[in-house]
Amino acid sequence: ISYEELSDTDSVELKNKFKRRSMHHYVPPNPFRATIRVTPITTTSASFLGSQENANVLQVAQQVNAADSPASFPCSPYSRSVILNRTVEKVDTVLFAARDRLRLEAQSVSRDQFSRDAAVAARSSGQLAVFDPSQTSQGIALSCGNHCASKVGNGLCSSCRSMVSVMADTFVYIEFSVTVSNDQVPSLGIGLCPPDCPLNVMVGSWPRSMGIYTDGQVLIGSRWFHARSPCLRFEPGCTVGMLVYVQSS
Repeated sequence: ISYEELSDTDSVELKNKFKRRSMHHYVPPNPFRATIRVTPITTTSASFLGSQENANVLQVAQQVNAADSPASFPCSPYSRSVILNRTVEKVDTVLFAARDRLRLEAQSVSRDQFSRDAAVAARSSGQLAVFDPSQTSQGIALSCGNHCASKVGNGLCSSCRSMVSVMADTFVYIEFSVTVSNDQVPSLGIGLCPPDCPLNVMVGSWPRSMGIYTDGQVLIGSRWFHARSPCLRFEPGCTVGMLVYVQSS
């Protein structure tokens, strides 16, 4: 109905930077205001076309007209990357969940009585040896079937807990792998804490908790202790194992 070009107040460099980030093809940078009127599409009847074949063509044409334009295709490289990454993450989650169920089935027929009991308890409760989404702070993103935890927020301290608590009066082995990107130095802590420990505090600073940190220091009861062995330092690509024994009393 009407078309009006507006005055350009933004810098050309800023607009070109935005277009390169959000557009697949070149788009003229001229700002405008356009008003349009949408007229419904009218179709003729099938009897007017004169044959059954033309009627089928008309039916297909009506379905095409009723369908949306290719809006499912992402409108920008950034949105396309987000959608593809979301699909990849969903596939990884399904594969990890299938692997966990197969492991439980294999463990349920183990020769060890304790392993069989643990598998039966895990299958009945639905709790697996993964991170618990309900006990994860906002600055942590879980992926790969809740097996991987990544820091995404800007908070000073973010943490997550395992879905399965450490069993008392028995030896429990816990293993973590540390991965970083772009040659970053990891800054994290791994430890044990009671259920009443908040998610935004450092593990080891809360009563009845302890934590081992990337610089090799141990935090117990808000007190720092220096480790004698340099093997306690966490470096990118290393695997950290902990053998834990908690008494019930």
